[in-house]
Amino acid sequence: MLLVNNLIKSYNNTPALRGVSLEVPTGAVFGLLGPNGAGKSTLLKLVMGFIAANSGQIQCQAPPQHIGYLPERPAFPETARVDDYLRTAASLAGIHGRRQKDTVAGVLHTVGLSDMAGRRIRTCSKGMRQRLAVAQALIGDPALLLLDEPAAGLDPTGQIQMRNLILALQQAGRTVVLSTHQLNEVTQICSHVAILSAGRVTRIGTLNSVLLAEPHVQIKVDTLTPELAVGLRDLAPGIAVEDNRITLVGAAIEQKAAILRQLLDAGLDVQGLVQQQANLEEIYLEAIRS
Repeated sequence: MLLVNNLIKSYNNTPALRGVSLEVPTGAVFGLLGPNGAGKSTLLKLVMGFIAANSGQIQCQAPPQHIGYLPERPAFPETARVDDYLRTAASLAGIHGRRQKDTVAGVLHTVGLSDMAGRRIRTCSKGMRQRLAVAQALIGDPALLLLDEPAAGLDPTGQIQMRNLILALQQAGRTVVLSTHQLNEVTQICSHVAILSAGRVTRIGTLNSVLLAEPHVQIKVDTLTPELAVGLRDLAPGIAVEDNRITLVGAAIEQKAAILRQLLDAGLDVQGLVQQQANLEEIYLEAIRS
C-alpha cells in the first residue's frame, strides 16, 4: 500500500528524518513508535503532501483523494453542529446531494456518533472530538488512513473505543498507519511496527518479529561472588549480572549451557531459569537508545 524509500527531511538545517525507509502492506495496522521529535508526524505530513522532502521517494497505491488523515491536534469550528461540519467536509471532497447525506450518516455510524449528529462541537468531549476527526478522515471512503496520536488525551474508556474503532476499520479492509506513544495500544491492534529515534528507523517488522528479535534468558542463583560475576560478564557480550540474577540477551543465549555448568561447578544453587521474548517496552527503550 505504501512504500517509503530513504526519506530525508530537514527544517532550517535541523534533521527531522535521516534516510527513513519502510513498507506498509495493504490491510495492515502499522504502528509508528518513538519519542517526541523522532519524526513520526513529519513522516505522515510528507505522505500527505503537506510538506516536501529534501530527498527520497514515497510511493502509495492510494491516490491523494483516497487517503484519510487525522492530525495530532484536530481543530473544529466550535459553533458548528457535528453533522453540518461533516457535510461541509463532504462538499469539499466533491460529495453532494443524496450521496452526501448517506456519506455523513455512514461515517457517523462508523465512529459511534449517530446520536450526537445535532450537537454543537463545543459541547463535545475529547473522545467525541477524536471520533469526529476520524469521521472526517473517513469522508470519501479512503483506502489508507493516517492517524497521528489517535488516543492522545483520551481516558481509558475513550482509548478502548478508539482501539475498537481502528480494528473495525482494518476489518472493513482499510490500511491504517498510526503514530502513537501507547505501547499497550500497539500490542493489541498493530500487525506491524516501526520504532523511530532521532529521525531514523531503529526497529521495523511485523509485531511478532520485532518482539522475537530480542529474546532473553534469566538465571537466578542463591548468591554470586564479585569474582564470579566478572567472569560471567567476560564470557560474551550481552551477559548482564545484577545481584543474584544473570541475564543473557541475543547471541549470549548460546552460552547458557556453559554458564550453568560454571555455576554448578562453583557449588551455587540454581533457583530458576526462564527464557522468554522481550516485551515491547523493553525493545522500545533499547531502540531509542541505539
